Amino acid sequence: MNNENLSKSQIKKLIIEEAIKEYINTPDCDKSIAKISNKFGINKKTLSKYLKEKGIEIKRHVCKFNNTIFDIIDTEEKAYWLGFLYADGYLASKSYQVGLDLSLKDIDHLKKFNEFMNYDKGLNVYETHQFGSKDNKNKDGKILYIVRTVLTNEHLWNSLYKLGCVPNKSLILTFPDENIFSDKKLIYDFIRGYFDGDGTLGVYQHSNKNKNLEESLMFVGTKNFLEGVEKYLGKGYIMQKPNCNKATYRLSYSTSKANKAAELMYKNSNIYLDRKYNIYINDFAALKSGKNGES
Repeated sequence: MNNENLSKSQIKKLIIEEAIKEYINTPDCDKSIAKISNKFGINKKTLSKYLKEKGIEIKRHVCKFNNTIFDIIDTEEKAYWLGFLYADGYLASKSYQVGLDLSLKDIDHLKKFNEFMNYDKGLNVYETHQFGSKDNKNKDGKILYIVRTVLTNEHLWNSLYKLGCVPNKSLILTFPDENIFSDKKLIYDFIRGYFDGDGTLGVYQHSNKNKNLEESLMFVGTKNFLEGVEKYLGKGYIMQKPNCNKATYRLSYSTSKANKAAELMYKNSNIYLDRKYNIYINDFAALKSGKNGES
């Protein structure tokens, strides 16, 4: 029906119904009578009255997590988790959702993130599929799962956006301005966080002809971001990543350069993805001391 054919009272009723619908669909952390009534141009008391008539509980605007935690990047944890969100997190483009999806094997790491955010809501587990296919099973026939946490808050979303963690970032991500860190040493924690999301390391055979084992460490990202990493971890080898979008690159370090890059990331660190850290302290160290390590 065309709104031009409706009376003022009918139009008002439609507006109130839309406002009520938005209030219901807004996460508790962001529910605000004032914001929604202002958005739809109606009186706060009017909106409250209709909500009560429909038996809808009016909730106080209380955040169930620390939505200001990224306002200032002044601790190891803040820098690390910002880097991790740069790699594996996402900001929704049409809402104020901030999400983080990890493989089910890394559920304990996601629990660490929720603890950091002071967020006590449970994690959600979903079936997923292999990258580039619709197959939801691995080579052993086991179903693949991801674990997810989602926080919805306008202030948190805006804080991360200002720090360079933007929606649809995978092909446009840039290395952050070092001035966002209160101490430049925190940049290594940030890089470690990114690496735990979009990096790999291990001990591998050099080639089919050369059976010698060597350390390897690699990042994946945009060229701009990886050039920023090089500034702090040293010169590596940047090339376009095969079978990916042309904007996707990888930065590789091997042997002594891999050891040096890992040392810079992990030195005096207190937070990391355990399974990657264990490769560094066990396999890298074993090879360095003349023993064979397996990744």
